[in-house]
Amino acid sequence: MQTHRKHILLSLMATVNALVAYCQGSLCPPNIDFENGNLSNWECKTGRVESIAGVNTVTWESSGVNPLNHHIIPRATAGLDPYGNFSEASPNGSAYSVRLGNNYFQNISAEGMFYTFGIPDTATLFSILFYYAVVFQDPQHNPDEQPRFRARIFNVTDNEVIDCANFDFTASASLPGFAVSTTDPTVIYKDWTPVTINLSGLAGKTIRLEFITSDCTFRGHFGYAYIDVSGSCSGAVTGNQVCADAEEVSLVAPYGFQTYTWYADQTFSTVLSSSQALTISPVPPAGTTFPVVVGPYPGFGCPDTVVAVVKTVSLPLAIAGTDVTSCKNQFAQLGAEPVQGYGYTWTPSSLLVNPTAANPVTVLNLPDTTTFYLAVTDSMTGCRNYDSVNVNPVLIDTAMLVSGRTSFCNNETVSTSLQLLANTGSFQWLENNNEVNGANLSVFNPNPVATSIYQAVIKKDICTDFSRQVIITKLPVPVAGFSISPAEQCLNGPVMVVNNSTEPTGVNTSYIWQLSDGRSYITKDLGLTFNTPGRKDISLIATTADGCRDTTTQSYQVLDRCGVFVPTAFTPGDDGRNDLFRPYFLGAYKLKRFAVYERNGSLVFETKTIGDGWNGRIKGKMLTTSVLLWMLEYEDDSGKIILQKGTVTLIR
Repeated sequence: MQTHRKHILLSLMATVNALVAYCQGSLCPPNIDFENGNLSNWECKTGRVESIAGVNTVTWESSGVNPLNHHIIPRATAGLDPYGNFSEASPNGSAYSVRLGNNYFQNISAEGMFYTFGIPDTATLFSILFYYAVVFQDPQHNPDEQPRFRARIFNVTDNEVIDCANFDFTASASLPGFAVSTTDPTVIYKDWTPVTINLSGLAGKTIRLEFITSDCTFRGHFGYAYIDVSGSCSGAVTGNQVCADAEEVSLVAPYGFQTYTWYADQTFSTVLSSSQALTISPVPPAGTTFPVVVGPYPGFGCPDTVVAVVKTVSLPLAIAGTDVTSCKNQFAQLGAEPVQGYGYTWTPSSLLVNPTAANPVTVLNLPDTTTFYLAVTDSMTGCRNYDSVNVNPVLIDTAMLVSGRTSFCNNETVSTSLQLLANTGSFQWLENNNEVNGANLSVFNPNPVATSIYQAVIKKDICTDFSRQVIITKLPVPVAGFSISPAEQCLNGPVMVVNNSTEPTGVNTSYIWQLSDGRSYITKDLGLTFNTPGRKDISLIATTADGCRDTTTQSYQVLDRCGVFVPTAFTPGDDGRNDLFRPYFLGAYKLKRFAVYERNGSLVFETKTIGDGWNGRIKGKMLTTSVLLWMLEYEDDSGKIILQKGTVTLIR
C-alpha cells in the first residue's frame, strides 16, 4: 500500500482555499482567509507585463491595495462571473474571497498577492488546501504575449518552489479543464478548483503564498482570477467534535477533490466509505481516529491524508430555574445569569418578554400553569442542552355580577347589588378608592350620597388583584314649585301661575301641569280662569332629561263673589288663632294703604302690602282690651280708588 502522509486538515473550501492545520494546536496565520473583510497581512503589488526577448516579464511598480486590482468580495453581495457564470464566492462557504485583476481593456497591468508566514518549529504535520478560478481572454498571441495566471507556494528559507503547488496558466484554447464562455467566445474560464499541499517536515521554515495575474502585452486583452484562503486550523475534519449526547457522528472531508477513501484506523486496512462524508453510529470513544485519503484532479496537487480525531464536547449548562408560583398580574423571572458564548431559546416564546435571554421574564396574565422549555446552544461547539421550568400563576377570579340599575335619581333609594364570583380569598370593597368600613364580603350593596366608583380588592395567597370598576351614578332632581297671583281667586277672574321650580344646572327640564278639573298643560308658566267656584287643585310635575322628577300640589278656593272684608275684632296672643288684624281682599285689588290709630290719633300700624297685619303691640308691648280706628285705601279691578274707615276691638 502507498504510504500516506498523515496530518490534521480542516475541511475548508475557497477560491484559493488554504487550510493550515497544526497538530499541536498552534495559531493560524492571521487573516490568511480574508475573514477580516480586508487584505491586512497580505502584500499586494501592481505593475506591468511585457514580452522581453520572448519571455513574459512582470515589473512591479507600486505596493499596497488597489481596489480595482485587489478586490474583496463579500459572500453576502457576491454575484456571478459575467463570462463563466459561476459564483464569485468560493464553494467552501467562507465570508470573503478576492478577485485579483479585472476585465478592463487597454491595459498591460499585472497584479500580485503574497502572504509570508512561518511554520512553527513544533509542527510535525502541516498542510495547505486552496481553491482558485481563472478567466482569460484568448487573443491567440504568442505564448509570451498572452494573459496569464500563476500560483505557487515558495519555501523562502531554502529558496525553492514547493512541488504540486506551482501552477502557470497561459491563455490557450487547448488548456485542460478550461471552457469557452457562452457570453463571449473569445473568453475561456476555469471554475473553482482545489489544490492540497503537504508541508510536513518543514517545521521552522518560512513559506510564501504567491498569486499573480497579468493581461496580454498589447493592451487589448484581460486576465483575472478569484482567490480565497482559509484560516481554520482546528486540525480535524468537519464534524469531528461530538456533543456528549449525540447518537452518531458525521465526518466531512474537504470539498472539491476527485476521490475520497475513508479507513477504519491508521492501518489503512479497512475501507469504510468512498464519499466525502462518513456517518458512524453509535459514536465511537473520544480519541478514535478515522483517516481519509483525498485525491485531487490530475495536475492539481498531490494526494493527501486527513485524519479525523473524534472529540467529545461537554454539553452547555442549561438552567431554566426552579418552579415558580407567581401572581397573574406580575412578571415571573426565569433562568439564570448568561454565559458568554451561549445562545438561549425559550418556548413558548409568545409568553415571554425576551425569549432569547438567559433569564427572561414572563408576560403578564399567564392564562394557566405553563411549562417553559429552554434550549442552550454553545456557539463554539454547536452542542445543545435543555431544561424546563413550570410557572404556576395564582389565578384570582375578578369577575363581578352587577344586579340592578347603576343610575339613580337623588330622591331614589339605591338598590344595586355587587357580587364577586370568587369563592376563595379575602375581599375589601372600595368607594372612590377608599376602603368601606366593614365591607369584606363577596356581596356588597352600595349606598352612595353622590356619584361614586366601586371596586373590590381581592387577595389570594401572595397575590392581590382588583375587580372591574362599577360607577353608581346619582342624578340631580329638580325641585318643583309655583305661586299664584292674586292670592284669592275670583270666579272668571284672571289667574297667573308662575313656575319658580329649581332646575339642575346643565340639565334640560320639562314640565306638566295637571288641574283637578282635568285640564293639563306643558308650558312653563300658566294663565288661567276658573268658571266654577270651589276648591281647585293644581299640580306641577318637573322632569329632567334623565327621568328624575319632583311633584308639588297646591289647593285654592275660587269665590263666586269678590270684595274687601275688614274684621271688627281680633284676639292677639300668639296662639295662631285670629292673631293679626288685617283686611282680606277677595278678588283683584291693589292695596294703597292700611293704617291703625289710637283714639287720640296716634299711628299704631301702617302697611302697603296685602297680607300684612297688626299684632296688637305698640313698641313691643301688648295693649289691653281697647277700641282703635282704622283707615283703608285701595284700587279695585276697574282702577277706582276706594277709601274706607272703621273701628276694631282688641280683645284680651
